[in-house]
Amino acid sequence: MQKKDPLTVWVSSRLRSEDCEKEQLSISELPFSTTESRYGDGYILLGFSAGYFVVISTHLKEIGQELFQAKNHRDVLNDIAISTSLSKAASCGDNFIKIHELTNLKESYAVVTVDDERGLDWLEWSDDGQLLAVASPTGNIHVYLTKLPVLGGAHTTRVAFLTSLLEVTVTNIMEKVRAYFCLHS
Repeated sequence: MQKKDPLTVWVSSRLRSEDCEKEQLSISELPFSTTESRYGDGYILLGFSAGYFVVISTHLKEIGQELFQAKNHRDVLNDIAISTSLSKAASCGDNFIKIHELTNLKESYAVVTVDDERGLDWLEWSDDGQLLAVASPTGNIHVYLTKLPVLGGAHTTRVAFLTSLLEVTVTNIMEKVRAYFCLHS
C-alpha cells in the first residue's frame, strides 16, 4: 500500500460528537490523513486530524451517511492504516495507537501507549498483518508484533512451542495429563 499525502476535503455534514452536537456545522473544511482506507464491500475509513475516526459507505442507499464516528484521539489523529488480513484498523496520534476490529469499531481492541514519544505521525501494517510500524516526529520507528505465528513441534510425549520471540516452552504432555487427573480424581 502506498501512502498518500494528507488531503483537504469539503464535508457537508454535522459531526455527531457531544462537543459538536450544540453547534450546527454546515460545510466545513476538515483536513484528514488517509492511507488505503477502503475495506470490506465498499466501506471507507477516514481519520480526521481533530481526532475523529469516521466510516462511510460507497453503497448507493448509504452515500452521504456516516455509519460510525468516534473521537479516537484527544488532541490529534495523524494517520490510519487497515490490515485486511487481520480485519483490524489502527490509528495513531498523541502518543498512542488505537486498534479496532473492523467488524466492531465501537470498542478498542488494543491501545498501545508509546511513553517515550510526545506524538506519533505515521503507521503501517505489514502485508500479513504480523507487524505494525509507527514513526514519531523525532524520527524514531517502533515496530510491534501483532500476531505471533504458531510454531511448535512434538516428539514422543514432549511438546515445544514458541511463546515469545525469545522463548520456546518445552513441556511433557504426560506429566500434565497425570497432574490433571490427580487434581480432578
